[in-house]
Amino acid sequence: MPDTKSSQTVFPQQGAQKAGLGFPICRLLAVSCLHTGVILNAAVGPFKGKGSDEQSLLRQVLDTFQKGSIVVGDAFFGAYFLWVEMIKRGVDVFFEQHGSCKRITDFGKGMALGKKDHLIDIPKSKIKPGWMTQKAYKNAPDNIINC
Repeated sequence: MPDTKSSQTVFPQQGAQKAGLGFPICRLLAVSCLHTGVILNAAVGPFKGKGSDEQSLLRQVLDTFQKGSIVVGDAFFGAYFLWVEMIKRGVDVFFEQHGSCKRITDFGKGMALGKKDHLIDIPKSKIKPGWMTQKAYKNAPDNIINC
């Protein structure tokens, strides 16, 4: 990014960076087609601060995904309300289980489908995310069944 005053305002440098050195830093999320490699959409945000996380950037480009799409992402995307939105859109998702959730995969719980393959019941968070309206939170299902 160009090192201009306006870029520095929107995309500030890391706090440890000495003034006058370095360049503005942004966070970039790209949606690519796994078949062709084409970038279908992208979102840019500040490196840190409110709205700079991966999920916030993904919410900016949700209209990229159509019914029947398959979304592959890392553990930062495996969140309840994102799953609910994708299910509502008819989009399948494949996300790594987030390690910080301390969720242990217990194959003795849920409905077994096969060896190390089962459905689990994921309850809705009791805490409404700050970005979500009260109406959307209320209308979200109390749980989702996921595999």
